[in-house]
Amino acid sequence: MHRELFEIARVTNISGNTWLVEGRAYNTIKLGDTLFLNIEEPNSSESRLQFTVTALSSYGVDALAFYIMLTGAMTLVGDEGEKLIHAKMLTS
Repeated sequence: MHRELFEIARVTNISGNTWLVEGRAYNTIKLGDTLFLNIEEPNSSESRLQFTVTALSSYGVDALAFYIMLTGAMTLVGDEGEKLIHAKMLTS
């Protein structure tokens, strides 16, 4: 089972495969962590898109980690990031 890590409120494309994702942490997230977006594909099993955390900030201050219930913004790098726009949760 996948652990819910981050509830997505807003997603903005920074450039190419780099995305700014704003929301709330449900568990600890650290710089360099790998997060997943679980996608239900029609006529197939679940697929998981992978993203790497390259920056964290909360209330305009850079952070090394997000802890439970902290709100903030993460910079994520990964392919198919446009699917983040309609997503609600990132997992472990």
